Amino acid sequence: MIRVPLIILLHVVPGFLLGLQPLNAQNPLPRIANNIIYGEAYGVGGVYSLNYERVLFRALKERLMLSASFGASYYSKPYYLQYYHFAERLNLTFGYKGVFLELGCDLILSRSRTYSFRDYWLGWSNTGTVLPHAGLRYQRKSAAPFFKVYLLPIRNNNENYFLLYHIKKASSASYWYLWGGLALGYTF
Repeated sequence: MIRVPLIILLHVVPGFLLGLQPLNAQNPLPRIANNIIYGEAYGVGGVYSLNYERVLFRALKERLMLSASFGASYYSKPYYLQYYHFAERLNLTFGYKGVFLELGCDLILSRSRTYSFRDYWLGWSNTGTVLPHAGLRYQRKSAAPFFKVYLLPIRNNNENYFLLYHIKKASSASYWYLWGGLALGYTF
């Protein structure tokens, strides 16, 4: 009578315990982080910006990723000029072992006003432009540092005068400027 429950116990318990543990021949690779907060020198924000990025899509064992980011910067010259820049980006990255080639499209919205001694602060003016960028990024697993360097061409036209002024480039010189950015941050 004790034999039947003991046989059931010897067959059911090992099967139950094996079912609780996944059988893997290898340990799973750490996933690349979904969220990034980074500060940027130069780049689409002008002289500096603070940004947040989120990975939206992954494919090919995390070699191909699509991400979106949002950043903001503020620039003021004493007494006569204020700029607010808001940069939204869509990035497509392809790489291996944390080093990625990045291609992206940047939407830069700017809000500015100037000071006139006769009229005091003049009203706000809004401008926007779309620019491409290409660069390299280093991004590993969660809770790790993040690094990115990229280049973007800025066309000298009426839509980009606010960005050209912000980066101290003359709006009457060359037709194209090659500008770049450097970003350091943290993934989580």
